[in-house]
Amino acid sequence: MIKNIQAEGQALAEMVLVIPILCLMAAGLIQFSQMFLAKNAFEQACGLAARDYAASEIDDTQFTIDAWENLGSDQKYFIAGSLQALPLTPSPSFLGHFTQNLPVLGPLYSKLKTIVSNYCEKKWVATIQYKGVPIFASLFPLGIRFQTQLAVMKYPEVGNE
Repeated sequence: MIKNIQAEGQALAEMVLVIPILCLMAAGLIQFSQMFLAKNAFEQACGLAARDYAASEIDDTQFTIDAWENLGSDQKYFIAGSLQALPLTPSPSFLGHFTQNLPVLGPLYSKLKTIVSNYCEKKWVATIQYKGVPIFASLFPLGIRFQTQLAVMKYPEVGNE
């Protein structure tokens, strides 16, 4: 009889130690998945803003505003006013290398050059601060910085030629 009582007491002591650890792991998993969804929402919003720029619906000065509006209901996960989109200087791209090697094609050179060289390239680095939940706020008081890089090839409008 005494032996059976000790076994039950040992199991209770083990559960008292294991249950809080399991709860913390579950809470961490939930918080990590929420952070992952917020990062995905941020990249989607920036991609939509880049698509709007490529379609000439906005100009490059409105990129930040459009990306913030595209976040919609996910704005609650981010610190307001922390979204920044800084333009990058375009690096030599595939199109640049392609147009340098066009003379090899002979008679098609002039036709392909007019088609390919009319595109303009725009790049941004967009950053935003994720504020998370109170548990994250105690660990990361300034938030977690998300960053994404976007590149857009845009054909100039007919009136700008």
